[in-house]
Amino acid sequence: MRSAKTRVYFLAAVAAILILATFIYIFWAASPEISPEKKTSTNISQISEKEKVAEEQKTTAEQKKAKAISFSKIVPYTEGHVYKLAWGDYNNDGLPDLAIANYNRDNYLFINNGNGTFRRYPAFGSGYSLDIKWADFDKNGLQDVLVLRYNEPSSLYFNNGDGTFTEKKVFSEGYAKTMSVDDFNNDDWPDVFVGYDTGANYVYFNLQNKEFREAKIEKFGPLHITSSDSCDLDNDGLKDIVVGTDFQQNYILINEGD
Repeated sequence: MRSAKTRVYFLAAVAAILILATFIYIFWAASPEISPEKKTSTNISQISEKEKVAEEQKTTAEQKKAKAISFSKIVPYTEGHVYKLAWGDYNNDGLPDLAIANYNRDNYLFINNGNGTFRRYPAFGSGYSLDIKWADFDKNGLQDVLVLRYNEPSSLYFNNGDGTFTEKKVFSEGYAKTMSVDDFNNDDWPDVFVGYDTGANYVYFNLQNKEFREAKIEKFGPLHITSSDSCDLDNDGLKDIVVGTDFQQNYILINEGD
């Protein structure tokens, strides 16, 4: 009798162990914990996905860049020794026209036809032209053209409004290299700074009658000036001048208002 009970107890114990083992296995299989092999596989998959996204973003960026620098039409305008060019609406039709300064060549006006083509005219003389600027120097509502020449007289071409210009020789002869057109004395008329190579430098104040008053800048000596620009650097309402030189000290000229 005891032997039979012992067997029953034994079988019950074995059954309990098997049931417990089954529950343990089911719990382990359902656990979110992933084996090292599965983790490695998942990480590789995630990295591949990130690389794919990064590659797609790179491709999209390159496509946008390629689109941004694409041009539908290229218009060759002439050959020459072009030193400077400037845009200005010479005939007040709302389209920008192009003036170019050619060194020892004709200086051209390219009139914008509005359809990607231009009409070319040798409107601004020739010579050793180094800089060119548009401005309404006589305040008649028409853009004029100022041509700066090296060791030759510079010229201001007044716009007659009928497709022609009247030339006037301006400024001191010298090795002029660069100019900046701005209102330096706040009278609402465009003045001109001219930077010279090895010579004195000047501001030419507009006298409002197609004439200029020459004012020599005494603050620094002769320099090999090659470039210039103007703006109100110290926010005092007066236009200042920045000059760049050829392997020499560069300067900012602060306008003192006098």
